[in-house]
Amino acid sequence: MARKQSGLTQVQVGEALGVTDKAVSNWERDVVKLEAEHLIKLSRLLQVSAAWIWDGGAPPPLDVEGLSLAQQEALTGLIEVMRAEKTRVA
Repeated sequence: MARKQSGLTQVQVGEALGVTDKAVSNWERDVVKLEAEHLIKLSRLLQVSAAWIWDGGAPPPLDVEGLSLAQQEALTGLIEVMRAEKTRVA
């Protein structure tokens, strides 16, 4: 979640956008969709695209165009190692 990665609390985000922390919580839980003005302000605050927020924070697809099959396999292996390491540390 971009907010947590930015080190911001729901209260801080709410204050920056002129809403309550409850509103921020509702957005994060997808109870209520952001209005356009808040979406733009939030994207600037968190330094992510509005599309990224609107799509639920899904990571962009990995662009492997131009990579050989061996390079794609190596990249896939690296991602798996990183995920395993993240799970081990967490």
